[in-house]
Amino acid sequence: GVAAGGARIGRVDGDVRLTDRGSGRTDVSAEVRVPRVAAEGAEVRDIRLAAQVADALGTPRLDARLDVAAVDGEGIALDAPRLTVEGPLSRLAIAFTAAGEAIGKALNAEMRARVDVDGPLDATVDALQVTLDEARIALAEPLRVRAEGAATRIDNLALLLPGGRIVGAARLFPRGAAGQLAIDFDDLGALKTLDEAVPLARGTADVDARFDTRSGSAGAEVTARVAGLGLDGAVADIGDLGLALDGRWNGRVFDADAALSGPFGDPVRVTAGVPLVATGGPAPALNQRGPLRATVDWQGRLGDLWVLVPAPGHVLDGAVLVDLDVGGTPAAPTVGGRLEMADGQYQNLDTGTILTDLAVASQLAGTSDIALEISARDGASGTLDATVALREQTLDATVAVDRAVLVRRDDVTAQISADIAARGPLTGFALTGTTTIDRAEVRLVNAVPPSVADLGDVRIKGEPVPEEAEPAGGDITLDLAVRAPSDVFVRGRGLDSEWQIALDIAGTAAAPRISGSVERRRGELDFLGRVFDLEQGEVIFSGGREINPRLNVVLAHARDDVTGFIRVGGTANAPQVTFTSDPALPEDEVLPRVIFGRSAQSLSGLEALQLAGAVATLLDGTGGTVDQIRGAVGLDVLRLDSDDSGGTSVVVGRNVADGVFVGAKQPIDGGETSVQVEIEVFENITVDGEVGGDGDTSLGVNWRKNF
Repeated sequence: GVAAGGARIGRVDGDVRLTDRGSGRTDVSAEVRVPRVAAEGAEVRDIRLAAQVADALGTPRLDARLDVAAVDGEGIALDAPRLTVEGPLSRLAIAFTAAGEAIGKALNAEMRARVDVDGPLDATVDALQVTLDEARIALAEPLRVRAEGAATRIDNLALLLPGGRIVGAARLFPRGAAGQLAIDFDDLGALKTLDEAVPLARGTADVDARFDTRSGSAGAEVTARVAGLGLDGAVADIGDLGLALDGRWNGRVFDADAALSGPFGDPVRVTAGVPLVATGGPAPALNQRGPLRATVDWQGRLGDLWVLVPAPGHVLDGAVLVDLDVGGTPAAPTVGGRLEMADGQYQNLDTGTILTDLAVASQLAGTSDIALEISARDGASGTLDATVALREQTLDATVAVDRAVLVRRDDVTAQISADIAARGPLTGFALTGTTTIDRAEVRLVNAVPPSVADLGDVRIKGEPVPEEAEPAGGDITLDLAVRAPSDVFVRGRGLDSEWQIALDIAGTAAAPRISGSVERRRGELDFLGRVFDLEQGEVIFSGGREINPRLNVVLAHARDDVTGFIRVGGTANAPQVTFTSDPALPEDEVLPRVIFGRSAQSLSGLEALQLAGAVATLLDGTGGTVDQIRGAVGLDVLRLDSDDSGGTSVVVGRNVADGVFVGAKQPIDGGETSVQVEIEVFENITVDGEVGGDGDTSLGVNWRKNF
C-alpha cells in the first residue's frame, strides 16, 4: 500500500503483455486490480482495468474498460460505475454509466462522447444525462469542444435543468476568456426537485451576459430579470419578489443598477461602481485599492422585510427611510447618509418587552462616525430614550428609562427606571449607571413539568472535548447599581412577600462581581392552611468571582405552646431547608405539631400524604404524590382540604369550558358528597354554588383583585 496526495492505495495486482504480430505490429494488453483506494471522506472499492492497444507503435486502436465495484463519499454512493474507451485515436468513443444515490435521491448518470486526440483536440459530447429521482439534467444537443490555435472553443452549450435551461458558447484563451451565456427559467420552484434545501417556491428568471476577460479587450454586459419570486420556509410570508439588474464592465469598473421589488413599499434601489480588473485569467479580480462607490435607497415598512432577518425571538416594524452612500475603497469603505424609523414597534418574545411609538434617527459619516437617537414608549406611560455616538472608534452612549414595563413574562413582570451610560474606546468601554426597579412581580411557577430533566450540555462518547471559548466582554468594565426600595413582590407556592434590593455590579462584562443584598420587607407563607410569618429574609451577594449568593430565610408559625420555624440557608446553588421549633423538637416532629397539633405518629394516612405533598411543593415545586396522581388520571384539580373541625375532604374536578369549573367534594369520614360549580361571569367576578347529597344548597358571588 502507498499514500499519494492524501489518498491511501491498497495492494496493486496486474500484468502487462507485449505481443509482436510481425510486420512491425506490436499489441499491448494490461490488466490491473486495486482492491481499495481511500481518501478523506471517500472510498473506492475493487477497481479493475482491462485494456488492449492494437498496433501500439503504428496506428493504435484502443479497447479499454474500467469497472469499479462501489464508490462511497460524503452524500454520494455509486454502484458499479463503468467507463469504456474504444476506437482509433482519431475517433475514440467514450461512454460512462453509473447508478446509486446522491443527497438522499436515486441517481442515474450516462455520458457518450467522441474524441479526436490524433491532432488538435476535437471532442463532441453526444449525450449527457443525470437524474435524481424525477429531476433531470441533460444536454439538449451535442456539445462540441475543440482546440483553435492557442484557444479552446466551446460551442452549443445547451443544458436542460428542472424548470429552465442554460445556453451559451465560450472561448478559453491562455490569458482570459470570452463568450456569451443565457439563463432562462420558467419555473424556479422546479429546482427543489434537485435539492429540498433550495428555498425557491416559484418564479421566473431571464439572465443574459456577454463577457471578455482578456486584458486588451476586457468588458462585459449583464442583464437579469427575476419576477414572481416566491420563497419557502420562514420567509414564505413575505410574498413575491422581483429583481432587475443591469451591469456594465469596462475592464476597470463594474457599474450596476439594481432594484428589488416586493410587497414592502418602494423598491430597494442600489447603484454601485465596483473596481474590477482583468487578471489574464478566466475571471476578473476585485481591486482592493480602487475607488468604490454605491448608493442604497429605500422607503417602506420594515415589518414586511423582517421575515428575512434570522431573529425568531424578536419582532421589529416601522416606517423606514434608508439613504446611504458608500465610498472609499474595498479595503477601507466609508458609509454616509441616514437611517430613519417612525411609528415603529419592537417586541422581544422571550422577555415580553414591548416598545411602541418607536422612532430612530441616525447620521452616518466616514468609516466610524455614527450618531443615533432612539425614543419609544412601553405601550403605556413608560418611556425609553437612547443616544449613541461613535467617533473615531470612541463610544458615547446613554440610555434613559422612565417607569417602563420592560419585562412581561408568566413568571416575572417588572417596571424599570434607568440611567445607563457607555463611554470609552469601542474595544473596552465603561458601562456605568443606576437601574431602579419601580415595581416587580415574581411568580413562583414551574417553567416545565417537574418530570422533565435538564441534561445540560451533551457530548457524544469518543468526541473530543470542545475547547472553552474565551468569555466575551472581558474589556468592558462595569460600575452599575440596581436599586428597589420596595414594591418587589414574590408570590406563589403559598408565599406572598415584598422585598427590597440594593446591589452593586463591578468587574467586567465577562466576569461581573455582584455585591449587596435582597432583603424582605414583609411576607407570609400559607402552608397547609397555616400562615407562617416571614421573620427574616436575606439573599446576600459577596462580590466574589462566582455568583452564588448566601441565603438566610426564616418563616415562623405559633400553635398552642410551640413555635415552628422553616429555615432556608446555604447558597443559591445548594440551598438547605431545615425545620426547628421553640421549645426544641425533633425535626420530623415540627411540622406535624405546628400544622395538625399532633405528633407525626398520630397523623392519619391522608394527613401524612397531605403533609408530604406540601413539603415537596415547598422544596422543589412539585406537587408530590397527589400531584402525580392528578396528572395520571387527567384531572385539573385533585386536592385534600381540611376544615376548622379537623375534617378532611377530597376535592376533584375539571374545567369543562372556558371559565367553567365542575367538581365533587367527598369527606374522608364518609359524609355526603357535594357537587361544586364555579363560573367566571366577568373578569375578577365569579359565581359559585354547591349542592350536597342531603339537598343543602349554597350560592355565592365573589369579587377578587390583586393589589
